[in-house]
Amino acid sequence: TLKNNCEYLSKLERHSTSTFGMDEAQIHRLEKESERFGNEIRKRESENKQLRENISSIKSQIEESKKTYDEIAKGRTNVIDQRMKMKMIIERNKLENCNDRNRKEIAKLQSQLKKLRMKTFPFLGGLKKR
Repeated sequence: TLKNNCEYLSKLERHSTSTFGMDEAQIHRLEKESERFGNEIRKRESENKQLRENISSIKSQIEESKKTYDEIAKGRTNVIDQRMKMKMIIERNKLENCNDRNRKEIAKLQSQLKKLRMKTFPFLGGLKKR
């Protein structure tokens, strides 16, 4: 059994020596891959940083655009309100003018009516109203 154990240890030694060389190659290959992945990660991080900056810049532009749009919309609302007020003022002035014309016409018609009554019923002109 000692002989068998020695043979077994010898086989293990040969096997470990041959696999040790492969492990070194694998380790070397894995180190290269790790380095490549590290470079790729750093590159992606740099790209991500640039993208975050771009996103931040775009967000600020959007906010500025929103503010500008809101100001324009508010300005339009003010303009619309001013137009409505002007229309109301113009309409009111038209109604006042029409009212004045109607008053003058009524006064003129009342005057003509009075004259016609005087012509038709001259004797009533001398009577006083009670």
